[in-house]
Amino acid sequence: MILEKEYQELKQFLLYTERLNEKISARGVDWHLDHSLKVIIQIINHLKESKPQDYRADFNWLRMGVFLIGKIPRGKGKSPDTVNHKGKITISELEIQLKEAHQLLQEIEQLPPKCYVNHPVFGVLNRSQTIRFLQIHTRHHVELMNDIIQ
Repeated sequence: MILEKEYQELKQFLLYTERLNEKISARGVDWHLDHSLKVIIQIINHLKESKPQDYRADFNWLRMGVFLIGKIPRGKGKSPDTVNHKGKITISELEIQLKEAHQLLQEIEQLPPKCYVNHPVFGVLNRSQTIRFLQIHTRHHVELMNDIIQ
């Protein structure tokens, strides 16, 4: 499965949802886990809804740099409201999202190569670029959560 390692790492953070370390992040493990799962779910759903015949590649310097180094700099991004939970996050919500993300990650390989999403920072991403973004983004939040719980 695509992102299997990252998915398994995300699952492990269910045990630490109450942890917060403001020296690392203003948000706790619960928020980073919720955010990571929401991003996976929403982006794969956008891929599924896209029309591959409408795909038009574009060039984006920022995307090229982030994809090349494989890291998102800490504290530089702002999450859109759709993936920025403001209230209390429950374990049951996270468990539901984990199941949905797992199902969608299994489906992503079957999608057409030219399905796409329009990312607000990185521009138009085809399926393989989207997978790369999801890997980088998920690892970014896994690293933050690991730092929070240490």
